[in-house]
Amino acid sequence: MVRSTCKSLCALSYGVGVYASVDMFKHPFHPGFEDRLLRRCYDAGNPNTFYIKGVEYFYD
Repeated sequence: MVRSTCKSLCALSYGVGVYASVDMFKHPFHPGFEDRLLRRCYDAGNPNTFYIKGVEYFYD
C-alpha cells in the first residue's frame, strides 16, 4: 500500500504544473548550486527560477 502511494505521488510530481507553481523562495537555495528541483522548475517556466537564473547571470 505504501509503495503504491509513493509511486503515485512521484508520478504526480512529474507534472509540469507542479514545478511551474513551486515557490523557490521558500526553499533553501544557494547561488551556483545546480539542483534538480531548480532545473525542473526552470524547464517548466517557473517565474521564480527565471529571476534566480537572471541574478546568477548578472553576478557571474
